[in-house]
Amino acid sequence: MSLPIHVDAYSGYKANERPNQFTLDEVVYEIAAVLDQWYEPTATYFKVQTVEGKTYLHRYDEETDPAIGSMVDEFRSYLQALGDVYACVNFGSEPYPRDGFGPNPAFQGLIAERDGHALAYVLYAFDYSTDTGSRTVFLQDLFVRSACRGQGIGEAVMRRLIEICKVAGATSMSWLVWHTNESAIRFYERMGAHSVDTVRFMRIDL
Repeated sequence: MSLPIHVDAYSGYKANERPNQFTLDEVVYEIAAVLDQWYEPTATYFKVQTVEGKTYLHRYDEETDPAIGSMVDEFRSYLQALGDVYACVNFGSEPYPRDGFGPNPAFQGLIAERDGHALAYVLYAFDYSTDTGSRTVFLQDLFVRSACRGQGIGEAVMRRLIEICKVAGATSMSWLVWHTNESAIRFYERMGAHSVDTVRFMRIDL
């Protein structure tokens, strides 16, 4: 019998990646050791042991990278049609493994799948607030394929992310929304989000 396992984080450079955390039945397990590892042309298998001493087999499918790239392409087209011409212009299937994996990943993510097909993704990064003296989370991207909207997928992904953030000790999550993306704004408001008008977003391009 196969069980739905989601790996939340990897460590190591691309050729030497190792899973270090995964979720099974909504429980997060920390990996204490990789006991064995073997390959096939499009996937890598890991035999891992958790800190509780339990042993699991995990498959990492390299076809996930182009699936992310395809969804980013669709997300980019959607946002640019709304006027956000700089959305995801330098992000796709190549930066995703380069910047999201390795010893110091810039972000973490979740992918929603059904029958092996990627339907949605969310990318996020932990931050810290000196105002609250606690960890926070910055939500980089949340996207659901257009053909899959209205099925509760986006809400399920958001609720799972909120659970992960709470377990990590984060007290808030924030993000940016393009001002004409009214459907996204309505969705986030249904999830309990509110806009913040008392601060101004600023940036220095390096």
